[in-house]
Amino acid sequence: MAAEAQEVDALLLPEPAPARAGLRWVCAFLLGGAALVGLAASFTVANLRGSGLSSAEGKPYQKKWDDSGGQWVDNWVDFQAFVHVGKVEKLDEFLAYPNEGWLEGDMNGILVLYVMPSSEWKMMIDYVKALVTDDSAAPAEELQTVHDTCKEKMDAANSKGDFATFQRIRIVSPLHLEGILLSIRHRLGHDKFSEWFEQTTYDAPKLMDAIMRLRGMGNDVPVFRFDEDVLFNEYLKDDMSMLATAVAAGVDDYNRAVKDPFTQDFVFSQKYSGMMADRTKDFLAWNEAYSTRPNPAFLATPAMVDPSQWSEDGGWGSFNPTLEMLQECADPETLMLFYGVTRVEGEPMLQTTQPATDEDEDVRLEKDILVMGNTYIGAPPTVATISGAALCMGPGAALDMAPMIHTPLNIMWVDDYLLDQRSQELFGTRQVPLPPNLGEARVIKARSLPNNPAKFTLEKYMPTLFYGIIMDKWLLASPFGFLAKYPQHSSSKQSDLAKKELEEADAAPGTLIKMEERVRNLGKLLTEAELANFTDELWSSAGERMADVWWQWSHLPEPKVNGTATKTFASLWATGTVGSWPGLEKYAAVETYDKKGLGMVKPEYTEENKKVASRANLPPVTKADMNPAMAEMLEALIETSINHLDWTLEWPDVVQAVRDINVGLFVSDVQFGTEKAADKEFD
Repeated sequence: MAAEAQEVDALLLPEPAPARAGLRWVCAFLLGGAALVGLAASFTVANLRGSGLSSAEGKPYQKKWDDSGGQWVDNWVDFQAFVHVGKVEKLDEFLAYPNEGWLEGDMNGILVLYVMPSSEWKMMIDYVKALVTDDSAAPAEELQTVHDTCKEKMDAANSKGDFATFQRIRIVSPLHLEGILLSIRHRLGHDKFSEWFEQTTYDAPKLMDAIMRLRGMGNDVPVFRFDEDVLFNEYLKDDMSMLATAVAAGVDDYNRAVKDPFTQDFVFSQKYSGMMADRTKDFLAWNEAYSTRPNPAFLATPAMVDPSQWSEDGGWGSFNPTLEMLQECADPETLMLFYGVTRVEGEPMLQTTQPATDEDEDVRLEKDILVMGNTYIGAPPTVATISGAALCMGPGAALDMAPMIHTPLNIMWVDDYLLDQRSQELFGTRQVPLPPNLGEARVIKARSLPNNPAKFTLEKYMPTLFYGIIMDKWLLASPFGFLAKYPQHSSSKQSDLAKKELEEADAAPGTLIKMEERVRNLGKLLTEAELANFTDELWSSAGERMADVWWQWSHLPEPKVNGTATKTFASLWATGTVGSWPGLEKYAAVETYDKKGLGMVKPEYTEENKKVASRANLPPVTKADMNPAMAEMLEALIETSINHLDWTLEWPDVVQAVRDINVGLFVSDVQFGTEKAADKEFD
């Protein structure tokens, strides 16, 4: 793996950004060479001045800092980084990494580790609700233990040198949020607080991420969100300077975006490793390339459907496929079609497949849906915003966009790509391009090898991906909506065809956008009649998108493995034929198996439409056509979307509660714990 680390290291050096270009359109036809900029370029950036701050006691430090030449401020903090830690036991491992390699130096930062085990979070919510009527209530013992451990580990991590002076490691436990959560509970009331804050699904930890951004307003310090396996992995265990390069690029990106008068409500990130054109036969490379996992495009080989993945009643078994087994199930051409990427002569990385240019619109759509892959129905793999890759939000977006913490569903891309798209649609910034070359640095997503691949993919990952794909359609309604997903600074040249289609895409907001815009405009919830109308539209849009998915994934290749044509998990799941595939029959035969694993539609829909010759002639999927288990989940997704309208209206009160605690008193505040250092500096 050392050689692979060196190879990837060469990809992490972005090109110095050019001067701000004028506002201009971009078309998808001109994006081919933009996936990787500056393979061997160097990146240098001056140490950026931090912000003058006042202590929690209200001492007027700013004048003293100015009188001292601002040196203490200059070397304090250029960025904050956030990572969710699911288990408190992980802290010792993470704190043993050479974090000084990226938290101090040319760029100085503060790392916030948010320890939120799901069981303790539920205890925390119960504790806050108890405090409403009994201010002497005590937290559960397990909750207090997590808190005490976090404090102990934080003190030890900040015991020496620069880390002691500036408290560069902050470890936040649920109990640290007591004051903020209690203030929110008083504003929302028991029912809404319980419904919205008891969830422990994918976006729930992003509450802490939002708290950091909101409390930092007024100080020009970017917050970068990382996944656990991006910050702490085998590539960085001995040297984290690679990460420092990406963070330096992010700080530069943020400052250019903030200073650009045309840029507001922005969301951007850096990138994962991507796929090198000469490594397409390497499973490990595919496993770390993009934010969307390759699992759906795995071939359902006999090894991948090994029966030890399931217990007798369909619960979790234990099966760890070997690398050889995984290599066999990863067909390069199938994976490229699934993602919508292709080889381009002279380019070291796979590039986004370019859309068709035929004069006939219907012909273009028929071609595009079969080659554009994820880009057509969801997040474009080479350019999409990624939650775990140093995601950064501008102050406007942080203030305006409430995190979707209230849903019981794990929704793919809800905290990155979909967040970015919603922001652009709601605030009309899609046609206002960001500064050029934002988000060109790379970090490594060191995913572990997949265990129980068939069970996990069919029951967990496919529904999660399905929710994100449906929401994509609810945001971008136009058939050419995928063109609006690209960055808008690739070239000064234009294609009249692309411009026309982009304009059409921008002029056709999705149903979810229309709903949220109306609620934001009126400042109140929809009427029952409006809600019923919008709900019908959501079902209709979902039906069209499910037909897209059926058509695209049913046409994925079926390579021969040991002489047998083998379908992908994506194809089986989209067509509802999981239960008839060798090794997966129990999904249909055994009642206790998770029926979400059976697929998106009933087998009858596939049987009735297997001879349809074009996507244009394929009927939309109706509720009656769906696998009942997935129809129930789509109902839940619609309910989540409607609940988010209510949550959006309540968000200003939440913002006020978050910012109500005095500056410097909350553990993630940049000023927290630095008063003594400031006093010493000025004495």
